[in-house]
Amino acid sequence: MENRRANNNVENKGIIGGLLLLPPDPRDLRVGKIFGKLPLPPNEDFKIELKLKNQGHTDMCGAYAGCSASEPQEGVELDPNFQFAKIKQIEGRTDTWGANLRDVCKSLVKKGSIEASESPYTNEHRDFVANWTNWDSKYDDMAFKHRKQSYFVPDGWYDTFDNFRANLWDTRDGIILTGTNWRQDWKSEIIPKKYGNKGCGHAFVFSGQKIINGIPYLVAHLSNGQVGDNGEFYFSREIVNKEIGEYGYFILRDEDAEEMKKTWNLWQIIYNFINNFIKNVLR
Repeated sequence: MENRRANNNVENKGIIGGLLLLPPDPRDLRVGKIFGKLPLPPNEDFKIELKLKNQGHTDMCGAYAGCSASEPQEGVELDPNFQFAKIKQIEGRTDTWGANLRDVCKSLVKKGSIEASESPYTNEHRDFVANWTNWDSKYDDMAFKHRKQSYFVPDGWYDTFDNFRANLWDTRDGIILTGTNWRQDWKSEIIPKKYGNKGCGHAFVFSGQKIINGIPYLVAHLSNGQVGDNGEFYFSREIVNKEIGEYGYFILRDEDAEEMKKTWNLWQIIYNFINNFIKNVLR
């Protein structure tokens, strides 16, 4: 496998991916089951400002997107190189291409993150930073303070587009971590309705909403330097509902997962009781 630079300053020459399809897992915590129906945002612009990043010609988009998703809650810039090493440690090997979003989330929850200013590596090869044994154990201790508590699937009572808008509006500091098959035709800041099939799996985040000609769009923040509108693209309802899904989507929340599971289990008991009552008594 050829070496790929981890240098953030590499000039961007296109959208480089590295995201893998997400296998289903019924253990994922889901916002719709735990938090109920969330309100939709007003028809106005809102977004979280994120630092422009550039993954260069690497397959590290998952690590970059994961750091972008966590940074608003942590209040500091995080290091994608360390994050990628932790993702690969969870996977158990360094020579495979890219990552899936669940492993990205697991790295943020189980391993944590280090601050960009703390990182000893900025210009090393991709293969070097991906190998977790090249990182001194002290960085694991340093990462503990930036561990996330949990991650959820931001579903709900609407279509995918409105579920994302509702989750972004509800948390205010939450970022939708997601990805899709990023088409080669997607070069203008507003994702076109017609495009070809050529592309690659690419991770990015939705950071807010933008109203264009009275219509809401989701703001996608990428890690490929000066592309689109200063690193951002705008996804319509049609494109989100059509293209977002098979690579997964998550939102980080600083709430304890075990406590949320208790709430989930209680909700399931109540739901089953009501459902059985309707079936056996009212019918």
